[in-house]
Amino acid sequence: MNRSKGRKTQSLRRKPEAEEEKILRDFELIREGLRLLQYDYLGGHGSRGYGKVRFEGLKAETVVGALRPEIMEQCNHLLGELGGVCHETSDIQTEV
Repeated sequence: MNRSKGRKTQSLRRKPEAEEEKILRDFELIREGLRLLQYDYLGGHGSRGYGKVRFEGLKAETVVGALRPEIMEQCNHLLGELGGVCHETSDIQTEV
C-alpha cells in the first residue's frame, strides 16, 4: 500500500500465453459480433434505413494488468478490420 497516497499499488503481471490466446479468441468473437451488428439495425423501421450501426476508430486498451504489445496490436488489428462500413442488407452473404 502506498501510505503517502492512501491507495494500493497495482503490480504489473504478465498473462500466460494460454491466457493471451484466449484474449485473441475473445476479440475475434467480439469483432464478428460487431460486424454482424453492422449488417442489422437497432429499433424499428430498419427496412426504411433507420437504426443502422457503424463502428469506427475502435481501440483496445489494457485496464488491469499488462499484456505484451504484440497482443494489443493484434487485438487492435482485429477491431480495425471492421472498417466503419455500414452494409446494406443486399450485401450480406451467408456461409453454408
